[in-house]
Amino acid sequence: MDRLPQALEQLGRCVEGLADTGELYDDRGRGHQNTDEAKAAAASAARDAAVQLDLARGHARNLARFLADASGELSHLGVIA
Repeated sequence: MDRLPQALEQLGRCVEGLADTGELYDDRGRGHQNTDEAKAAAASAARDAAVQLDLARGHARNLARFLADASGELSHLGVIA
């Protein structure tokens, strides 16, 4: 999950030109507009971001399960109502 911010930042650099110029940029956020290199960089960044988001969702589900179990145990022990 520590790579999620980096993956999203890289994806942002690739697509930031879409709003301004309607063109893709390379993963450095400059040059190579709408070239195969820029398209490949954007696709790679999108895949990486999707993988990182999927990992983050898994971590969130695990955390939610853990918290629900802990809450149930604390309630059972009378610590919380």
